[in-house]
Amino acid sequence: MALNPVISHFIMPNKRTIIFACKGVLSMAAALFIAMHLELDRPFWAVVASMLLQARPESGLVIEKALYLVAGSVVGGIVAVLILGNFTAYPVIALALLTLWIGLTSYLSAKVQHVNYNYLLGLTGVTAPLIVLLVMSDATTVSSLEAFEVARARLSEAMVGAFCAAMVSVLFIPLRLRNLLGLHTENTLRSLFSLLSAELTSETPRIVRYKKSGALLAAVSQLNHDARASAYDGPEGYGRARACYLVSNESIITASIAQTLGFQMDADRRRLSVSMHRFLHQIRTGFSQLADASTNTKRLQLLQQLHRSVVSFKMAGSLYTAEDMIAFRMVSRLIKLATRIVRVADEVKHHRPVKIKARRLPTYQDSLIASLNAFRSMLIFLCSVTLWTGTGSPPAVLMMMILPPFFSMAFSQAPAPEVVVKKVIYGALLAIPASAFVELSLLSAGSGNFEILIMVMGFPLFVALMAVSWPPTTAYGLGFCLPFVLLTQPGNTMTFSAEVSVTTGLALVTGLGILFAIFAVFKTPDNHFIHSRLMKALTKDLRLLSRVETTENDFVYRVGGKIIRLFSLKSSEAHLAGLQALKNIHLVFSLNNLFSSENEKTKIVFNGWLKNYRELISGIQNINAEKMLEETAKLKLHFNESTDKIPSCHSPTEQAEGQLLLSYATQIIKDHAQFSR
Repeated sequence: MALNPVISHFIMPNKRTIIFACKGVLSMAAALFIAMHLELDRPFWAVVASMLLQARPESGLVIEKALYLVAGSVVGGIVAVLILGNFTAYPVIALALLTLWIGLTSYLSAKVQHVNYNYLLGLTGVTAPLIVLLVMSDATTVSSLEAFEVARARLSEAMVGAFCAAMVSVLFIPLRLRNLLGLHTENTLRSLFSLLSAELTSETPRIVRYKKSGALLAAVSQLNHDARASAYDGPEGYGRARACYLVSNESIITASIAQTLGFQMDADRRRLSVSMHRFLHQIRTGFSQLADASTNTKRLQLLQQLHRSVVSFKMAGSLYTAEDMIAFRMVSRLIKLATRIVRVADEVKHHRPVKIKARRLPTYQDSLIASLNAFRSMLIFLCSVTLWTGTGSPPAVLMMMILPPFFSMAFSQAPAPEVVVKKVIYGALLAIPASAFVELSLLSAGSGNFEILIMVMGFPLFVALMAVSWPPTTAYGLGFCLPFVLLTQPGNTMTFSAEVSVTTGLALVTGLGILFAIFAVFKTPDNHFIHSRLMKALTKDLRLLSRVETTENDFVYRVGGKIIRLFSLKSSEAHLAGLQALKNIHLVFSLNNLFSSENEKTKIVFNGWLKNYRELISGIQNINAEKMLEETAKLKLHFNESTDKIPSCHSPTEQAEGQLLLSYATQIIKDHAQFSR
């Protein structure tokens, strides 16, 4: 009988889980030891700081977060000192400024949409209110000197925690980011060649092609996301990051070209020569072998064989028709791009220095959604402050006002943040009795004794970190770890009071309850809303393409992040829109280049068609699909008339390419109309 996966995770953990938990406990122990040895005011903040760096254990990511932790503490401390220095006598104004500060950092956090940037802005946002509230909670000690001392103490504790987490990450069983990027590039290559093989096989069902396109974009997204921190993973990190960007960007271009070629193989089946059919079958077989290849050396050998086949086919003079020439050009470009991608991926996998210029796909940024996140964070802070001041709660419950805004920024990108917060609350509820038992029963006899502190706190934190290492239980583990440390407050001088411990714990749970309620009332916009916003942004990019001369790489740079975001939505409608957008990369770019040499009359017709086409596929206006099909037929007619003139501005191959691309657009319009029903 198979064990429950949750029980199995804790009873029979894998090697990675054990390493993750050991590194976490070791970094927290080191932070506590150094903080106690330096006699810092609140050593447990150093433990919290080191704990917050454990989410992604790869060294480059940890070092980056450690630097962001210090930077966020510095900026937050400066803001706190400025507020206290000018508005100590006006607490209402000070709280209003803190609310605006939390809103600003939350807004920026939602705009960047990267976990480490979110971490930086989240810490920057909550550090200022933490310092201000600690100082203002005791009216007898409010002064500029006290504000500076509290800020200095928080910065010192943050630096100790960051240093310990970074050192443990680098020195104790290091998990190098470069190894992870090698796995990401391998996953991207497998997904890419699997998609190419499927697109060039006419028998492949449409749903299979959709899934393979989604798998490729998911792999590209992960590679593009993690590569940025490679700059902190050795002297070759910058070059390795750019190599990963090239792999992700050109994989998108390759997929789009393959989709166009796959359409031509079906649409021009009768117009392609017999020799071209044999050639395409050979290419399709080669891509299938590439999908099954286990090493880049084998892939390069297969690509060299395909390249020789391309050269032999061209030298044999087997290009009999314009359709043959179009297919041959796309095959040649596919092999050229695939060869470049594999070579660069091999450099990443084997940690060789790379000198390449490439840009990271920017994530989709929506100001409206970011404003909603800012509003929720400000409302959470205001509700917590109102509850604190209205009930006259003691300073010990300050975390009720600090953790909820931080979690609001951290969880705002989740599809259902209220579900995540509920799991965090369950973990916090478990931490209250656990901390009370540990504090009163086991630690009361050994206050300030580092060895006893680690022996007693190590086991529950180790189990909680095991939960953090597994996505299904991450929120539960996080909900236990932070409250457990904050309630226990290990240090040189510890007070033991069941009343204070339980009160603080319940206040913390109350703050999380407010967070849950606000997330439940002001829900994250649904997939349909985000989908419509994304399509409007894509339409702007397509409009810019027709106005400004740009390269295909620049075009992918603009739209790639939006296409990835569409595929990340849990909606079949958004997935289809993302697939159409992926197809349109090569289609629209090629049509734009083809019609750029047309006469003014045909250009006007094309620009009008392109405007209606992008608005149809984006769903911005209710343009009739049948009318769009008629416009496409008229554009074909204009294109043929301009080509039939003497002298013609297009070769027979360009004429056939224009007809093919417009036929491809016709198919996309029909697919859109069919799905819209």
